[in-house]
Amino acid sequence: MTATATWTVSVARQELLYANVAIALRRAKVASSDRIARYINPGLTNRWLSGFHIMGLDSNGLRCAELLLRISWGAHDAYLARGELRVVAHDTWRDEAISELDVLEGLFLDAVDDLQLTCETHFEYSDFVYQTPGMRQLVERELGLQPAPPPPEWAAEPVRAEKVSHAVGEMTLGIGIAGR
Repeated sequence: MTATATWTVSVARQELLYANVAIALRRAKVASSDRIARYINPGLTNRWLSGFHIMGLDSNGLRCAELLLRISWGAHDAYLARGELRVVAHDTWRDEAISELDVLEGLFLDAVDDLQLTCETHFEYSDFVYQTPGMRQLVERELGLQPAPPPPEWAAEPVRAEKVSHAVGEMTLGIGIAGR
């Protein structure tokens, strides 16, 4: 007689968002665990940050590759309001990294390695940070951030793709690679 058992593992929705942002930043070697704990986690907890652009720059400072993670806090609130506090983990996930992140970040990191790019990160503030007088300055002071210059120009017209995560519908992931 053979016995089989199945089980389902679920992850808190907000923790999964945090984990995937942290994984993306760590894998691209643009943020240490300390930096993530000091800046990124409070930025997500307070919903000050909604977008993360990890860019691969060539020796001339031109953008040749970009990985994008964007969180829709409105969509996140809608999931929570429907009681969808947890997300069922898939067996294809590696270390809580959703499948879409694994695929897109793999392509991004291949481009970084192949083209010998240097990575740089730009953060996007949530709309209310810009719309509330004095909020941007408060956020920058709290997170120790400084206003960034505009993102570097692309080395060539990029080929881009964006996808809303199947597992975490409030997260959009995207990639851009400069054409040749």
